[in-house]
Amino acid sequence: MGEADDEEKGAAAITARMRQWARRSAMDYLSKHASSSENLRKVMQRRALRRFPEAGPEGAALLAQEALDFCREHAFVDDQAYAEMKVRSGVRKGHSQRRIALTLATKGVEREVSHEALKASDDLAAAAALARRRRMGPWRRNELDPESRRKEMAAFARNGFSGDVAFRVMDMSIEEAEDAIDEAERSA
Repeated sequence: MGEADDEEKGAAAITARMRQWARRSAMDYLSKHASSSENLRKVMQRRALRRFPEAGPEGAALLAQEALDFCREHAFVDDQAYAEMKVRSGVRKGHSQRRIALTLATKGVEREVSHEALKASDDLAAAAALARRRRMGPWRRNELDPESRRKEMAAFARNGFSGDVAFRVMDMSIEEAEDAIDEAERSA
């Protein structure tokens, strides 16, 4: 009795209508958002529990798993492609490999998949993109005084870049930095 009966009751309460709703809801979510498998499972579990409270947490988990299996079967969700997209986007935004890896981990992308996708990224290009966005390094408008240099170095450090990468970007010309960004975009 107790928990085992509750689990059976939750799984038994799953109807064909609920399964159909879960598939449609997963496809609707994926039509609006890129997602990893694990993130989709969590989203679907929350949605199912909200929509069908009578199914309970176990029923919601079962519906989420069935929706995820359906999406994988029809190739609507692909963790490798998701990770590669997040890496390209992160580099363009000026995010370091560390920050991108953390983002992928929070979205439930497996470490091996994340590591494989990060091989194509370049911290130097990402740091140059950050400098361009923040008007630092070669794009700075004012003369570099010691206080400004310290603040720029701190901004690179807060964004996960090593001191070596930060110094290299700060000492680049605009042309060198633009070339690094362009090269990263071409190789992506």
